[in-house]
This record gives sequence, C-alpha cells and structure tokens, in this order.
Amino acid sequence: MYKKRPLRKRIGADFIDFAEHTSAHGLPRAYVSSGCRRALWLVLFFVCFSVFAYQATLIVVKFRRNDIIVNVEIKYKDIDFPSVTVCNLNPYKTSKALEFGGVKDTNRLIKQCELSSSSRRGSFELCQRPGAKDQPLPLHR
Repeated sequence: MYKKRPLRKRIGADFIDFAEHTSAHGLPRAYVSSGCRRALWLVLFFVCFSVFAYQATLIVVKFRRNDIIVNVEIKYKDIDFPSVTVCNLNPYKTSKALEFGGVKDTNRLIKQCELSSSSRRGSFELCQRPGAKDQPLPLHR
C-alpha cells in the first residue's frame, strides 16, 4: 500500500517540484543555481514580487475609494424667446392655387367662415352657405 511520508518531507518535495517547474520567472533559475547567483535570483524575484504587491495594493485601494469619475451637471435656465414670431403657414402659393376653379370657391367659403366666426367670437358652428339649412357643401369636379 501507499506509505505516508512525514509532512515536512512532503512540503519540501512539493516546494522543490514547484521551484523546478513554475512559470514564475527567476525561481527555477534560483533553484538550479548555487552560491552568489542563487542569492541574486532570489533578490530579483522578491524585488519584482514586492513591486507587484505594491501596485496591486494601490489598485485595490483606488477601487475601494469609489471615486466619481464622471460628474454630469445640468443647469436649467430660462430662454429668452422673441416677442413676435412670423411663420408662413401656407404650404403652397395662393396664385398657383387660384388657377384651379374649385380652389376659388373653397377660398371664398374659407373667407366667409373667417368673417362669420370672427363676428361670433368663439362659436365653432359649421360654416354654411347663406340660406342653406343643415346641408353639406357640394363638391366641385
């Protein structure tokens, strides 16, 4: 069966295996080197590891501060509009529209409606021909 080795020997064997096969640069070289070179590789490894730990700590501290990166400030103020705005609401030229016969009658009826509604002030009754009672206006063809 399988014999259990003492804990100290297992940890030592695992450390040697890790030191020989790790991808952490410097540790395998420190393991296979001897004397002054081993000390140099270990010092370089621990210096690089210390710089890494320092930078990682700075990043974590900066993250934990929850700084505001974007500050959006919207200022509302009144806009001064001109007191008079002139808009041309006619989608077509009157001179061209009056060339057609039906448009002349329609234009005359619109003017009649405008005159009759301005005299009644606020009344919204249908505009009819004088004398016609509840009859629709004829269509021109």
